[in-house]
Amino acid sequence: EYRVDLQGLCRILRLMVYFEQINFMACESDLQNEQRFLERNDVYHLYERSVLRSFRYLLQNGGVYSNHDLFVRALEIFDQEIGQEPGANDRDILYYRLWLTSKINNQTLAELRQEKSGILNHMN
Repeated sequence: EYRVDLQGLCRILRLMVYFEQINFMACESDLQNEQRFLERNDVYHLYERSVLRSFRYLLQNGGVYSNHDLFVRALEIFDQEIGQEPGANDRDILYYRLWLTSKINNQTLAELRQEKSGILNHMN
């Protein structure tokens, strides 16, 4: 059997792809399925809860693709939740934060990663 934790991460990445494609119906549907999958497989931990909570906020508040304040609030929700417990993978946290920050700054993820390359290289 495939590693369930990697399947969970891939499902989160798929949510991001749907959001980027402005396919909010698929994103919302997968959000529900993702949570059930993670809970059923006992991998619904801090990082996953935090990501899904911030995604839920984005979708419940219109899923507006380029709304600065919406992404700022989603990042605040993520950071509030993730700060409650230690133990989440720092790299996963950084990449999700980079994605939200790229939306806030109206940059591509590649541009933001280039800006932050020192941080990313330090983590390797």
